[in-house]
Amino acid sequence: GLLIPWLAWRSRGQVARHTATLRARHFANVIIQLVIFLVISLAVAWVEHIPVWKPWAGHWLGWLLAAALAVGGIVVMRPHWRKNVEKRDPTIRLFMPTNGTERRLWVLVAVAAGVSEEVTYRGVLFALLWMLTGSGWAAAVIAAIIFGVSHAVQGWKAAGIVTIVALALHGLVALSGTLYPAIVAHAVYDIVAGLTYGRLGRDLGYEMAPPPDQFPEPLPAP
Repeated sequence: GLLIPWLAWRSRGQVARHTATLRARHFANVIIQLVIFLVISLAVAWVEHIPVWKPWAGHWLGWLLAAALAVGGIVVMRPHWRKNVEKRDPTIRLFMPTNGTERRLWVLVAVAAGVSEEVTYRGVLFALLWMLTGSGWAAAVIAAIIFGVSHAVQGWKAAGIVTIVALALHGLVALSGTLYPAIVAHAVYDIVAGLTYGRLGRDLGYEMAPPPDQFPEPLPAP
């Protein structure tokens, strides 16, 4: 809850510069990181007896809300995505797959993020904060803020939007009683966002990689 936001804040100004020309490698590194976070979260859940994988109770309301959240988020954010491409925001190179290999890796990134981040933030961290504060509302707000700051590499405006989305996902989990609808909504949104960025980049003539003399530093080894 503290380390990841701190790392995101420190790297927010440099990650996009280094990743543009090695996007596939970046996607692979992100998948590995998300799997590691998931394993850590599941270990904490096991030690603290936190029921992460609550079964679906058969109510369709959660899935309908998940679909509405994913579709609504895509509709609302699509103009924002286009605007980012039009102004040549260098950060979006992190989320802009440009060929078949990158698109396949991006889908894996999105699925891994849906599972790992929902388990970590809406599941385990939320439960731990509820234990510490004695309030489900406070736990949801704190976890949402931490989740938003953890996305600071996308910019502070985007981090604020992510925080609001996180609160909506907490509500979805509370109403559905399980993480599964939130996982699917999260993964679908991320898949569409990345593929849309890639298509907009092609359509609007966005230079997918910076000139070699502009960002000469290589991406450090993991």
